[in-house]
Amino acid sequence: MQTGAVLAWTGDLDAGAAGRLAEALGDLRRSGLHHVIVDLAGVPFVGSAGFGTLVAESGAFREAGGDLWLCGFRPEVRGVADLLGLPRVTRVHQDVEEARAALRAATMTR
Repeated sequence: MQTGAVLAWTGDLDAGAAGRLAEALGDLRRSGLHHVIVDLAGVPFVGSAGFGTLVAESGAFREAGGDLWLCGFRPEVRGVADLLGLPRVTRVHQDVEEARAALRAATMTR
């Protein structure tokens, strides 16, 4: 099993993009990558479908024995994510470097 990858997403994460993100993450998971960092620094807007996909995919990665690590939320998007409780259901970090450090620490203890 490979340990991880970084997926940098750009553009709005609306209903149309949410399906593409779910497909991309599913492909990574099926290829054996069970720890994936999703860099959202290039995402100015996340709609309800986008947040739903992030929550669903986080669960799918955990079921596969890994996890989904989110990072790079813009302040206005991070505020909505916090209101929705996203940090309680998945791992949320400031940036890729912080997410990588947390991923390394988590996978060393397994």
